[in-house]
Amino acid sequence: GVLFLSINSQYYHTLSDDEDSYQMRLQQDAWIEQQLTSDEAKRAQHIILLSHIAPFMGVEDEKQGYFNWEQDARQRVLKLAGDAGVRLWLCGHYHQNSEVTSAAGIQVVTTSSCCSVINWALPASELAPAPVFDFPKVTNTPPVVCDAHHSGLRLVRVTRDNIMHRWFELSNVPSSFDEAFEESETSWVVSQQSWEEMVGDSFFGTPTHQLKPLRRHSSYHPAKMSYMERMDLRRTLA
Repeated sequence: GVLFLSINSQYYHTLSDDEDSYQMRLQQDAWIEQQLTSDEAKRAQHIILLSHIAPFMGVEDEKQGYFNWEQDARQRVLKLAGDAGVRLWLCGHYHQNSEVTSAAGIQVVTTSSCCSVINWALPASELAPAPVFDFPKVTNTPPVVCDAHHSGLRLVRVTRDNIMHRWFELSNVPSSFDEAFEESETSWVVSQQSWEEMVGDSFFGTPTHQLKPLRRHSSYHPAKMSYMERMDLRRTLA
C-alpha cells in the first residue's frame, strides 16, 4: 500500500518562545522518526509526505526564509525521508508551481492555488530564502490572478510501480484519470474555435493569428500554461 504522512510544517518555519509549541514540535519530531522507521514504512510500496510549507525550494542548504524550513529540521527530516525511500513530497504555501529534487532523489513538488495565484517576478529559489520581502517589488502586474485559466489543481495517480502527477488549470481539468495521464500530445490539441474563445482576438496584446503555428504544441495550450509562462510567451512574441 501507500503510507501518507502529513507534517505540520509550521513548527519548522516560525520560531516561537511558547513552551507548549516547543513540546508539540518535539513530539512531532519523534513521531516522524517513528513513522519513517516503522515496519509499516518498510512494507509500504510508496511513502508520500505532505506539508504546507516546502522544506526547500532551490537547494537543500539554502538559508531559512519565508518559503522554506529552518535548516536543522529540514536536513533531519530529509535524511529520514531519504533513508525510508520517500520519492514524493507534496507542498503548498507558495501560490505557484515549483519542483525541486533532493540529493536523495525526493521530488519536492509545490502546487499552486485553486484560488489566488501569485504572479511572482522572481524564481522560487530566490524568494524562498528571503525572510521578508516587499510584495509589490517581487511580483508582476497583476500581482495576483484568480480565474479558471490560472487557478487549478494537481492530480496524482499512484500505481504499484509509479507515482505520476500533473497540474491542470480549472478550465482544463480532464474528465478522467486516463485522459489526465495520457502520454499522447493530441489530448492537448485545441480547435481554432476553442482557442479563440479562450483568448479572444489577442493574447496579452498579441494578435491571435500569430499564435496559430504554436497551437498544436501542448506547452502553448492557453489553459495549461502558468501566468509566468504566458508572460514569457508574450515577451517572446513581442
